Amino acid sequence: MPNGITVEIFKENLLEQKKLIPFKGILGGTPDYYEDSIIFFGDYAFINANDGHIEADMVLTYTIVKNNKIKWALEAYDYGMHFS
Repeated sequence: MPNGITVEIFKENLLEQKKLIPFKGILGGTPDYYEDSIIFFGDYAFINANDGHIEADMVLTYTIVKNNKIKWALEAYDYGMHFS
C-alpha cells in the first residue's frame, strides 16, 4: 500500500464511502458494503454492496491526495446483467 497507509486504513476508509454504491435501497433496505468481499489489487478495489434485496459488484480506483487522504472513484459496477 502506498505512502505507509495500511490495508486496514484503506478498508475502513472505503467502508465509509456509501455514496459510491450505485443504487438506492428498495423495500426498506439500506445499501451497505459486504465487508468480507473487499479485494485490493494495484490501484483498484473490488467490493460487493447489497440492501438485502439487490446487490452490486463494484470496481473502484483510488488516488492518494493531499495529507494522505484517499479519494475513491467508481469505475464499473454490475447489479444484474453486466458491468456498466
